[in-house]
Amino acid sequence: MTITVDNASVNKVALDQLMMKMNKWENSQAILGGKYLHVRYIAHIANIIVSHGMKMLNNGLLAIRNCVRFVRSSPQRLELFRQVVNGVKLTCKAMVCLDCPTRWNSSFVMLDVALKFKKAFATMAEDEENPLLAYFKEVEDEKDEDSVIIVCQTKGRKRAGLPTEKDWSKMEVFVKLL
Repeated sequence: MTITVDNASVNKVALDQLMMKMNKWENSQAILGGKYLHVRYIAHIANIIVSHGMKMLNNGLLAIRNCVRFVRSSPQRLELFRQVVNGVKLTCKAMVCLDCPTRWNSSFVMLDVALKFKKAFATMAEDEENPLLAYFKEVEDEKDEDSVIIVCQTKGRKRAGLPTEKDWSKMEVFVKLL
């Protein structure tokens, strides 16, 4: 018998207690004394690995997220983005979507779609009159994991800069890996 749970310490303690009790039972037939009773939940382990990888790509990911946030923040910006997409003759029917930063699978979807529009984002970044450049110069509120403002706009920091070619390359590799 095995029990599959995530790696939370309370689960390990509970399973250790269960294993001790099972080994004390009369006629206990725990295989190898229950040594392999606890099977780690592979999805949880994969989540930890991917989350760690995303932390290493944080600046590039944040820059791309801010580009998508810019496009999705108003109907006018979305229309401007569509015009640029048509201007550079991209045929992708999808539209960029903003992720939930605490869910890596939504970040994967955001990156996967954003990569298809890399040329449109680059075109917008080259146009001095495009409001995308001004957007990155605005000061952003700094928030904690619960979206509570830690530093208000007057004392905040500027948004992560536009994604570089190196950022896009790293994200292409990361998306292929995922």
